[in-house]
Amino acid sequence: MSYTQHEEDRRMFMSRWGFALRDKVAFLYCTDDHYHYLLSQADEGYQLGLTSLSERQEMVTRALGAYSWHVEHNITRETNWCMGCYYHVLVDGQVAGTLGVEGHYYDLKRNLLGNIQNGRPPTLHLWVSRFDQVLAGYVDGLRVMCDGNELFQLREIIPTDAGGKRWPYSGG
Repeated sequence: MSYTQHEEDRRMFMSRWGFALRDKVAFLYCTDDHYHYLLSQADEGYQLGLTSLSERQEMVTRALGAYSWHVEHNITRETNWCMGCYYHVLVDGQVAGTLGVEGHYYDLKRNLLGNIQNGRPPTLHLWVSRFDQVLAGYVDGLRVMCDGNELFQLREIIPTDAGGKRWPYSGG
């Protein structure tokens, strides 16, 4: 194998591993499996001579840091609204709309009704015209409150593409 081919393989391996480390959906819904995937890829890169021992150790450390953050995030999202997750918006127990990963609030016909703005506390703003929004309420856990009364409930939904094979970065 020529030096240039080895460097190309190394660059490709490190890029794929970096993309895998930043895959939020895999960490969100397959946390343990994705962490083990990252560790096995770091080991494989070392065994193939694509990374040095110190690089492998750095990769393992970065994977552990991302894993621990996502485990903590998964615990938080069971009781609180989190940016990056999908939710059904419930009114009296019936689905009235959805919240996307950026906090956009849609009705069942996919019309944009408003959005949640991340803050302390997060706030729900509804569109009253094309350019104007009005404050509808504050997000408290998995509820949207307006004047002390519950306006909406939020229930997390898992997207259909969250399962199955999450690692397209492996292979040649």
